Amino acid sequence: FTAGIAGASGNNGIGVAGISWGARLMPIKILDQDGRGPVSAFSQGIRRAVDDQAQIVNVSAGIPVPSQAMEAAVTYALGKGVIV
Repeated sequence: FTAGIAGASGNNGIGVAGISWGARLMPIKILDQDGRGPVSAFSQGIRRAVDDQAQIVNVSAGIPVPSQAMEAAVTYALGKGVIV
């Protein structure tokens, strides 16, 4: 959903236009078919995006407790100049 908000092209016949029609999106699947997965999958996804030259990483999810793995992945991204 978030990617559609960011990059959906205008005049597409479905009534939604993104805020950056020229955006290039890099979807990285980290959850299973039920929308579940371990926190480690999120942190691995962030690192993969950074290593694959993403400039901005969006994680449209949250966890109820602090995670050292997530903190390390975000710190890694920020250290590479990536916006999270």
